[in-house]
Amino acid sequence: ALFSDIHGNLEALEAIIADIGNNYDDVIFLGDAIGLGPNPKECINLLHKHNIRWILGNHDLYYLYGVDKFNIEEEKLPHYAWVHSMLDGNDREILSKYDISYELNINNHKLLFSHYFIENKDYLYPFYSIGYIKNSTISNILKISNCDYFFYGHEHNPSIYKFNDKYLVDVGSSGCVKTDKTFYTIVEIDDEINIKRKEITYDRAKLINKLNNSTYDSIEIIKKDFFGIE
Repeated sequence: ALFSDIHGNLEALEAIIADIGNNYDDVIFLGDAIGLGPNPKECINLLHKHNIRWILGNHDLYYLYGVDKFNIEEEKLPHYAWVHSMLDGNDREILSKYDISYELNINNHKLLFSHYFIENKDYLYPFYSIGYIKNSTISNILKISNCDYFFYGHEHNPSIYKFNDKYLVDVGSSGCVKTDKTFYTIVEIDDEINIKRKEITYDRAKLINKLNNSTYDSIEIIKKDFFGIE
């Protein structure tokens, strides 16, 4: 079971974890537990409590290393300051245990899991920009991913592309959703690999109430653009 980009939406995360239960051999979260939504600390702690395999996203890295280490637009800094004020050293210690990618080789298939396409694992910000990937050729993107199946998030919109028996799978954002439905991706691995998305209901009314009663920086833009609340 795979999902990504919860972004502080505790209600969606709780629904996903409850539905996943003990039904899968592995559960992988592709990063960005925090940012945007109202419950960054609770999301970190819930993911950690359930021993979910966590691949770090850019928002997770911003807190782990400090926003001053990254080239972040100035207008976004007050929001990150609020998010990080909700966290503490224990949360940073949790994040420090995780990596930015995970590779699985099974039944002659190479599967790679990351928050986004990796430019250099040694960089503090290891990912290519979305603009670079969108302007790249398919052959270059496949060379960058270097696997049979590449699973990622970051762009928030789920998609599956197949090119010459290679797959690029954006699992989308399970936290930045604009209805009462969230989702996760199921990967069944046998001689062949089957990929499907499971949609479930979460307590959107509770999330909306939290967001409407929040006053942190950029909340009105965040409510509208990321959660569909006018």
